[in-house]
Amino acid sequence: MRLLATFVLLFATASLALAEDTPAAAKTRKVLMTKVKEINWKDTMLDDARQELQEEVKGLFIILDTKGGISKNRKISLKAKDKTVEEILNTMCDTLGGVGYIVVSQKGNARDGNIMIRLGKERGTEVKK
Repeated sequence: MRLLATFVLLFATASLALAEDTPAAAKTRKVLMTKVKEINWKDTMLDDARQELQEEVKGLFIILDTKGGISKNRKISLKAKDKTVEEILNTMCDTLGGVGYIVVSQKGNARDGNIMIRLGKERGTEVKK
């Protein structure tokens, strides 16, 4: 029973977050489900990895929060085959450690609908402070 209650609470929270998305953010969440044929990064600079992923997936826009402490020159090694963008981003953030990403969902914000990679543990949805 406790497990069911936890599941219902998690689902309701996720649904609420998605219901509050701007149209641009909702579109980006659909793009996150896009499968990528293959990624093979070996000691690749984060900025180059970001650019390669954007080129691979139409409609994907990723920004690095350099003012918040993310270095464009940080290196990453990652192999992925037939994975979604979301799975790749999750693995990338886990590999980097202490890094997360959000889908910016703020009407009137020039970055609305972009994915922002930043310090933290977030995986797609901003944790309100």
